[in-house]
Amino acid sequence: MAAVMDATRRRFADLDSDNYEQLLNNKDSENTHKATKISVSVFKDYLREKNLNTEFEQLDKLDLANILRKFYLEVRKVDGDFYKRASLLAIRQGLNRHLKKPEGQEVRVIDITKDVEFSEANIAFKAALVQLKTLGKGDTTHKCPISQEDINQLYKSGVFDENTPQGLQYKVFFELMLFICRRGRENLRELTPDHFEIGQDNNGRRYVYQSRDELTKKTRENNPDSRVDAGRMYSTGELGCPVNSYEKYVSKLNPKCSALFQTPVTSEAPKLWYKNIPVGQKTLGQMMSTINISKRAELSRIYTNHCIRATAITILDRKGFSAHDICSISGHHNEASLGSYTGLVTGKRKRELSDALISSITHSRDKAGVSRDECVDPEVDLHVDQSSHQQPQKTRTSECEYDEQGQEDSPILSDSQVALIDDIIGPQPEQIHNINMASASRNTTTSMQMHPLVFNNCTNITINYNNFQ
Repeated sequence: MAAVMDATRRRFADLDSDNYEQLLNNKDSENTHKATKISVSVFKDYLREKNLNTEFEQLDKLDLANILRKFYLEVRKVDGDFYKRASLLAIRQGLNRHLKKPEGQEVRVIDITKDVEFSEANIAFKAALVQLKTLGKGDTTHKCPISQEDINQLYKSGVFDENTPQGLQYKVFFELMLFICRRGRENLRELTPDHFEIGQDNNGRRYVYQSRDELTKKTRENNPDSRVDAGRMYSTGELGCPVNSYEKYVSKLNPKCSALFQTPVTSEAPKLWYKNIPVGQKTLGQMMSTINISKRAELSRIYTNHCIRATAITILDRKGFSAHDICSISGHHNEASLGSYTGLVTGKRKRELSDALISSITHSRDKAGVSRDECVDPEVDLHVDQSSHQQPQKTRTSECEYDEQGQEDSPILSDSQVALIDDIIGPQPEQIHNINMASASRNTTTSMQMHPLVFNNCTNITINYNNFQ
């Protein structure tokens, strides 16, 4: 017979109002709460400046819609400049979250993005977005992936030196972020060695994986989006193996500190490589940026932590993995969200595209030779005078030809200039190519006797060859 439950024991908890509110607030991430507060603050500042009621939560839908219709077009930053498109979108979303939250015992069922009362306000919002794009405020800057050249530089620069506490920590940090595809700043300070374990697959290959779930910006109440065993960091069996590096790093941690990332010691040959002090949240958030890895490795640019995540997604996309596979380790809910990372053209490829266009321009210029305006004297017309079939005997004295009276004759025709003549008047008998005095024989007994060409304005070229045989 089942034992009777002790009357003093209670099955269900009793929550006071403070605990209840705290649990509700924990539903959304801290960053989401901050964004909502900023949106409300901006809107209230606008209402004060316009001498309007700042308690906008109590307004009728139509009255609120009329205010929002102007707000979207008139909102500005503190310095009077326009917000960027992404910022205006965030303000609107923050206001929408604020208006949908519980108010005492009553839940306001209001959506400023979908309710019909806000149709005109939403048209004004779209107009504001168009205006921002016209003003150059419509671009969204995504974190760029690390170039292959800079990845190579990371591993040969010495910044990932496993024989130093700082270098080993840098290497483990970078490789965990890359293989597990973590977000740039999220929960780094809260990570412990217990969040990760080393496993072994059916083929005997070892790998590091995340063994404990965590609350992230995207994974709150959604269990299917667990980070457990999402991405794996496999061993390579070679020098610099990431699994071996992780094992060495964990073995060097200070047992008195529970944090995964601990402050490295600076003394030589230390017994303990890390202090009983966690690395600060701000330092972890800037691990890849100015003060740390990018600067010390002398990379081509300053990268952020999130660039490591962008690098992982971009590499997998270029290797031909499906969007479904990539989302399984990146944690994206929607495959369309990968659009900002995938399909990107590398800097090397952009350089190759530019070089292809340059080669086309160079080829065309080389084929035409000197431009028509540069090839000859612009003061004279090019013509052939056939009034006399007897050409005076000439003697070569320099790069120009001189007649018997010592008058300077026409310059020597280059192959490109002869080609230019052919382009203008069409191919002529072989004799026309013998105009080039650098290669033609000046035999006076030739069947075609003619005075030399006189170069002038290339925009008006006339060649009389009626008597050419």
